[in-house]
Amino acid sequence: SPCIFGPFATDSKNFDVALRRLIWGKFMNAGQTCIAPDYLLLHETNRQRFLEAFPGVIKDFYGVDPLRSTSLSKIVSEKHFDRLDSLLAECKILVGGTRDRSTKSFSPTLVEADLSTAKVWREEIFGPILPVYSWSKESDLDAIIERYPRPLALYVLGEDQGQSDRLLRRYPFGGGTSGDTLIHVANPLLPFGGIGESGLGSYHGKWGFTTFSHAKSVVIKSYSLDLKVRYPPYGDGWKKLKGFLS
Repeated sequence: SPCIFGPFATDSKNFDVALRRLIWGKFMNAGQTCIAPDYLLLHETNRQRFLEAFPGVIKDFYGVDPLRSTSLSKIVSEKHFDRLDSLLAECKILVGGTRDRSTKSFSPTLVEADLSTAKVWREEIFGPILPVYSWSKESDLDAIIERYPRPLALYVLGEDQGQSDRLLRRYPFGGGTSGDTLIHVANPLLPFGGIGESGLGSYHGKWGFTTFSHAKSVVIKSYSLDLKVRYPPYGDGWKKLKGFLS
């Protein structure tokens, strides 16, 4: 599930809001949610500001030592911890990267990695690792997003609402949010589900009732009228009726 971080004005306070919402959504339950942003597509005009501001938000949320934070979940198992740990072998760590297998603690981690070979770009992460890639033109996004199966979620953060609308229309995905992350699943008036490889069908609210119910089709027919033309042998009368119906 991609998160597209579009351009923000240099002095925009919306940037800070967008960054907090991204970090909140990515690292909730230590990234172990099916709708967490899997990777970040960061507009190059925001790159330096983003890298400078990211550690400060992590500190605000999880303290100086995130491994000791009671607000950051643990990794669900040692097997899963080892899988996440192995992903970092192919990455350049930009922020975070500290971890403790004995407690299954894994700090929020921002990384760069080879787009074509690194596992972090080739499989669902399901953990507190966020790979980042810079873009400048909207066409750059196509080359990355369209190389993957249709995602369960897609997020767009940016001040250009026209651009956000275009991107939300351009790519197929299960559900998503413009200006935030994750919150679309909290709305009972919206269906939640995937598309293609990310799932079939929807639930929540009335969609859940429809998905998990079976519509039984029944016809009740009267005996009062029974046209013989429906029965064999079929002769000229059937041909005339067929021609009339077609």
